[in-house]
Parts: sequence; C-alpha cells; structure tokens
Amino acid sequence: MSLLDKLKYPYWLIASIAIYLITLLRVNDSAQFAMALLYCAALTQIAPIRTVRVTVISPTVRWLGYSLLSLTCLMLSWLIATHSSSEDVMNSSVALTLTRSAPMLIGLASAVAVDGWIGVHRWRRHLILAICLGIPMLLLVNLVDLSPWTAATSEYLLRWSGYDAARNGVHLRVGVGPAVRVYPGCSGVEAVSYLFGLAFVCLETFPTGRRHYVWLPIVAALMGFVTNSIRVSLMAILLASDNRDAFTYWHIGEGSQLFGIAAVILLGCIYALTMWLTTASNDEVTVK
Repeated sequence: MSLLDKLKYPYWLIASIAIYLITLLRVNDSAQFAMALLYCAALTQIAPIRTVRVTVISPTVRWLGYSLLSLTCLMLSWLIATHSSSEDVMNSSVALTLTRSAPMLIGLASAVAVDGWIGVHRWRRHLILAICLGIPMLLLVNLVDLSPWTAATSEYLLRWSGYDAARNGVHLRVGVGPAVRVYPGCSGVEAVSYLFGLAFVCLETFPTGRRHYVWLPIVAALMGFVTNSIRVSLMAILLASDNRDAFTYWHIGEGSQLFGIAAVILLGCIYALTMWLTTASNDEVTVK
C-alpha cells in the first residue's frame, strides 16, 4: 500500500483534531476547549460524508490538502512551545488567529484531501461548524469594538433598575463609587461568538428548517451580548458598594462563567421550543 493510499484512512484527521485539543489544553484556553469538544460531539451526529466521487481527484490537489493540514499542525505545535496561558493567546493576534482559524483550516484541508476542490460542497455541514467554532470571534475582535455598546447597554439596564448610573465612554459608574472600565476582553466578544456558533450547532445537529438559519443566530448573539451586559452592570454595583471579593468572583472567578451557562441553557430551551413548534406544525399539516 502506497503512502497516498494509507492517507485515505481517517487517522490523520483524528490526529489533527487531537493536536488542536491538546494545544487548547496546554495554553489553558478552557472555554475554547469545551466548545471544541461540543463541536466534535455535534460532528458525530451529522450524516456521514458521501464517499462516492464523480470526478478523479488529482494527486497534486490531494497533496495540497495534506500539506495545508500538516502546516496547521506545525503551527499549533509552535503555539504550544511559545504560549503558556489563555491570556498570552488573547493578547497575541497571531496566536488568537491560529487557535480560532485552525478548525476551519483542518476542515478545509480534509475536504480538499478527500474530495478535491469540486467535492468540498459535500463537507458543507461540517465546514459550517468548523467555521463557527472560531471565525465569528476573529471577525468581532478585528472589525468591531463592543466595549462602548456594552457600557451603554449596562448603563441603560442600571437606570431601568433604578440605579443612578453614569457613563463616560467605556467607563461606567454607579452613584459616587469608582468607575468600571469595560475592556475589549470583557465586552462580551466570547459570549456573542460562542452563542452565535452554538445556534448553528443546534441547526445542523437537529435541523428544523432553513428559515431558522436567519433569526436563531441573531437571537443567540443578542442573548450573549445582553447577559454579558447584565454581568457588567452587576460588577458596577458591587464596585460601588466596595464589595471587592464579590466583584472579583463575578469578574474573574467562577461567577463569570455562570452568566454564560445561563445563556446556553436559555438558548437550549428556546431551540427545544422551536423544535416542538415545528414538529407540531408539521403534524398539523400532515393531518390536514
């Protein structure tokens, strides 16, 4: 059996995914690691890729796919050697780009290696999930600064709740207490991108119709943004009351993850309701 024939087996794909997961573990990027595991579980539920080919794949094209896959794995190995924490990754544009684009590169390289450029469309559902795992965050980080919007939304929520809130740019103050500064890392980029991607996980794993591809990701992104704005409002209240321990808990402690968990649960409930309504509607049409 030639080397090219051996590469037809999926061991190289499993190894590439394992290298990516190990990279996330080594840099302590626990949030992305958990999301990657969830996406891998979702991929196992998607219908298997068809292996029937209508065209002959050029060995050059196939080797191009394997070369892209190998290059991605080498860059992930470099990342392990040069970065030791998730803070290092978030503060390095190169490292952040690599960790968030690696799933897409692995998926695209695999599609090209197996089915060539013409057969990439057979991997459509898999590539959608691979893209949603990291690309939305890259776009938000590089194109949009959510900090002013988060501060403005938090100010509105505080005023609506009866607090004397004031905002100056990205600085938010309650009463005469110290101001909270909304940094880009606390602006909700992760929450928005993760919830946006989870919406596509639901849509691809448990399809309910194409019309839901429009509104569900938008609703999910808004949920992530609003829940993070509520968290910022809470931290402004705690800082104004000089409760430093509680502020730390909700800022960088375990409490910072509770809002994300609540948003995920709420999204799951909304999609479960959507599935139920869709099924009921289809049953009603069938009866008629």
